[in-house]
Amino acid sequence: MPLILPANTLDSSYDIDNSLRFNASDNSILTYTPSGTSSDANKRKYTFSFWIKRSKISSEQGIINWGKQTGSDDFQLFFEADDTLRIYDYGNDFGGSASYNWHKITNRRFRDPSAWYHIFLAVDTTDGTAGDRVQLYINGVKETSFGTSVDASENYAGYVGSADACDIGHSENNSGKALGGYLSEFHYIDGTAKAHTDFGEFNDNGVWIPKEYDGGSYSTNGFYLEFKNVNPILGDAVGRHKISASNGATFNTSVKKFGGSSLYLDNTNNYLDIIGVNRGDFGFGACNSNNFTIEFWCYKLANSSSGSDFIVYGDNNSFVVNYRPADPQFKVTVGGTEYSFGNNSPALSNTTWTHIAIVNEGGTLKIYKDGTVDGTTHDISGKTVSSPNNLYIGYTDADTFDGYIDELRISNTARYTGNFSVATSQFDVDSNTKLLLHMDADHSIGTDSSGEGNHFVSYNFTLNDQCTDTPTNNFATFNPLTLNNNTGANYSALSEGNTRVDGTSATNNGNAHSTIGFNSGKWYCEAKILDVNGTLYPIVGVVPQDNIEKCSGNFGTIGYASTDTVGYSPNGNKIINDSGSSYGNSFTDNDILGIAIDCDNGAVYFSKGGTFQNSGDPTSGASKTNAAMTFTPSKNYFFGCSPYQSDSIVMMNFGNPAFEIASGNSDANGYGTFEYAPPSGYYAVCTQNLAKHG
Repeated sequence: MPLILPANTLDSSYDIDNSLRFNASDNSILTYTPSGTSSDANKRKYTFSFWIKRSKISSEQGIINWGKQTGSDDFQLFFEADDTLRIYDYGNDFGGSASYNWHKITNRRFRDPSAWYHIFLAVDTTDGTAGDRVQLYINGVKETSFGTSVDASENYAGYVGSADACDIGHSENNSGKALGGYLSEFHYIDGTAKAHTDFGEFNDNGVWIPKEYDGGSYSTNGFYLEFKNVNPILGDAVGRHKISASNGATFNTSVKKFGGSSLYLDNTNNYLDIIGVNRGDFGFGACNSNNFTIEFWCYKLANSSSGSDFIVYGDNNSFVVNYRPADPQFKVTVGGTEYSFGNNSPALSNTTWTHIAIVNEGGTLKIYKDGTVDGTTHDISGKTVSSPNNLYIGYTDADTFDGYIDELRISNTARYTGNFSVATSQFDVDSNTKLLLHMDADHSIGTDSSGEGNHFVSYNFTLNDQCTDTPTNNFATFNPLTLNNNTGANYSALSEGNTRVDGTSATNNGNAHSTIGFNSGKWYCEAKILDVNGTLYPIVGVVPQDNIEKCSGNFGTIGYASTDTVGYSPNGNKIINDSGSSYGNSFTDNDILGIAIDCDNGAVYFSKGGTFQNSGDPTSGASKTNAAMTFTPSKNYFFGCSPYQSDSIVMMNFGNPAFEIASGNSDANGYGTFEYAPPSGYYAVCTQNLAKHG
């Protein structure tokens, strides 16, 4: 049965920003090897505290493995295939037995794919009471019912804190037991058994919620993983400047010129700030005797509404590079004076990578587009370039760039003195390079925020695996418990944190439905079509809860078996009660569709590429203008998808996407990341919004 989540997160005084998505099929792993072992005293006492949201269930999946990585001599915490939680210390390397030194398996099973679980483990083998040496709390409640319970011997010092590797995301030997789910707020306290109330508390509704930890030192081998993207670019390739991504500047891995990503700016005052010391590198001095080059690749998406797109901005009479698309022309400021280059020369074409180089050669200012010099030059021999107090990429206090920037280099030489062939790969640092930004984001997902410097190395993650689905704002995913088309028949497979659904049958359609449903409010999600099968599948749309619960005769299929479910099909038809009728444009691979449901007025609308089909107007309220389906509000509805065969694949974005977003739009509350702006009054499917609007 689908799960309708309660609105239980608004009263949390501590907001968690990020989580990390582990995709089991990718074998995603974080690993850290301590530089030395903790003392025996510390290995007798320790604490783990973390939040986890499961996506893959009914299979063995490791969370923590601390030990040899070969054989069974280690500490492990993992879900068994029956969804119980198992924890043990096994082996005789530290004076224990050649079996379990202590061992716990819960009777309780953890099968809720919509829930964030808080798991707290405190070990203190110096405790005189054997049953209190290992204490496990789930969501603030002590676990007391175990199918297996072997207590630790007094003063036993085991594998946790040893100099062997600590891995997060797989169990013993990494043999196909990778984690599928989300982790957040991951603490390990070395040498102290903390209280569960150091990390959480019950709110007025009796719901266990996160609490900021302020309990002191993590000690030698301790760590705290926030999974934040604090400094996406840690520094330039020269190694003299640190970079801060400000106001939502992001790095895009799909639109790029070279390397792994490019800088994406969306004309909303986001930018890179060149912070810290060594700004004197850019104070080139008198232009008649000090040459310089400022160059970059740019990919414009649209023209700035203000008429100016600042690409490089330095204050204090240094230099500014500004493109005016209305003219179109570049304007370059040197030493406080602005110089204009000829109209239409060089002009930037939207959605095209263009190389621009601004060169001072002996006091003559030139500009090159894709290696060809512009006919206009300027005498700047009397000017002086001072060191900037502030140096921004993509922004001033008024005007910002809209598009992508890659491979930006500033040099204290005239790199080009005539027409040239542009580079076909990333630049290398040489003695004249003062700043070089490859725009390749350092994800920093394994950064230890405890202050101990115990950073993890990450394997098989992407930039999109850093998520905003957290214990304080829980986003919808697909529900693995409602995949059945008929009783006992399952023709769908989920992955990517339950945001991707693949058809698995050669002859049948499968289904997937959201974990969060709604009977009031207005809600929006997007579906990226990865693969279509013919003209009918996959179908995306909405379905009521009673259809899903029947679990027979295609009732769970979008658009089938009743008049209060509607689907949008690749041939452009809408499907209601098994019947297709002309509705909108056809769609195919890589198209992004929008689904908007108005549960207050009873209407469903579909968009393709940001345009609502059949001239539908989701903001029309009670008039329900050209809605794909109208209904009388009385039921709980869920977003869903019905794939068919193995070449029918969809990735659903309920606001926490697993696929690359080129633009980045949020709802009016600032939640969600979408390719296209949600209609006014519509919201991402998350618990913060559900509490306000559901």
